[in-house]
Amino acid sequence: MSQDEEWIKVAKLPNCSRAIVLTQLATRALTAASLLAIAAMPIRAQIDDARRFQLEGGYEQGIGQPGLNAPYIYAYYNRPGMFHSSSTFRLAIAPPYVNSELGIRNVFGHYADMGVGISGGGYAYGQNEVYRGDNRRGESFLGHGGGPSLTAYPHLGHIGPVPITGIARISAYYSDYVRSHQTASQFVLPPDQWTGVLRAGVRMGGQEPGLDKSPAMEVSFWGESYLREHRAVYGYGYGGDREVHDKTNLYWSRILFSYKMKNGVRFEAITNFGAGSQIDRFSAYRLGGMLTQNAEFPYVLPGYFSQEIAARRFAHMYLRGGVALDDKKKYTINFFAAGASIAPVIGTDPGGAQHAGAGASFEFTPRKGAFHGMLAYGYSPTALRGDRRGGHGLALSMELNFETTSSRNAALPMRNQTGMRWFLGQ
Repeated sequence: MSQDEEWIKVAKLPNCSRAIVLTQLATRALTAASLLAIAAMPIRAQIDDARRFQLEGGYEQGIGQPGLNAPYIYAYYNRPGMFHSSSTFRLAIAPPYVNSELGIRNVFGHYADMGVGISGGGYAYGQNEVYRGDNRRGESFLGHGGGPSLTAYPHLGHIGPVPITGIARISAYYSDYVRSHQTASQFVLPPDQWTGVLRAGVRMGGQEPGLDKSPAMEVSFWGESYLREHRAVYGYGYGGDREVHDKTNLYWSRILFSYKMKNGVRFEAITNFGAGSQIDRFSAYRLGGMLTQNAEFPYVLPGYFSQEIAARRFAHMYLRGGVALDDKKKYTINFFAAGASIAPVIGTDPGGAQHAGAGASFEFTPRKGAFHGMLAYGYSPTALRGDRRGGHGLALSMELNFETTSSRNAALPMRNQTGMRWFLGQ
């Protein structure tokens, strides 16, 4: 049943029943927003030395087809020298979830920094099941939990002015799985358990947190292992029809180049490769959609639902070009395309191995204003939707930047203008 059909059905109910169903629909929307907001939590590969206070938000919806809505909202706060001159406090909040870290510089001399973090809250570890373009709400469920982390950030040197940084993180989280009001009664949930995570990576360059930050360049390589208390099965039937592995290994790479010329012309290119062993739905690479702030490593595929594809191996490329529409370069039209070759997680089916999409966006980017917005449309000829192919989508991304300093000189804050002139960058 489509969302429009659901609302029509609600309108015909008696007042008492209508109130109950409206409450359920509102709960569903809040749950979806929370899940996507948590996915958008920024996890830095090094301690950020800039003062930041940003509010990020967005929404994505398929056109003419039921499927996953993709709202997200979170606040990102970073404060160097908050408790001590050598410490930096980072906080990301997406109701009802918090991700925080206290970074301490030069703990290991000039060789490495250290971060101590904790995260937790609701809706962090749930699953939305999509099979051949069909959002199976009866097989979707919620997951709450959290845990601590300890990270070392090695200083690996420079290539010219470009820094090379590392990351070595050990973390753990407890996941408590619960049914949503739509989970099928015969669907067996996975057991609650602790999971340990080991991550190591090397990054040359990088990109600042936020919407469409240029210029930027990044070459990075990553490895991550999930160590769970025990292997488990869940789903339908005796013993379940899908599993959670007790150990999963992931390794992936990313190459990014983004540049904006003085005349407002811009270009961006990103390539991503990933693989691993014993990858399940909980550790899969997620591809799809046009939002770029709803995941630590977003894999854009226009015309698809946000993160609808669960892959165990993938190769992905994203290209975007844009041109300013006015002399002040506040308004920009962008054209973009993406493609991916994937091997799906066993038990899932996105409708094939080859996927592609293209689209266009209108962007408002004032130089000194607080507000940054983008409205995008995407189409995919390969997205499977019922008995046909062809998917359409709309995405809205917004950013409010209340405070930013230059990371090259954090003592000199950028003072934006006040009132509506500050908001619109006039």
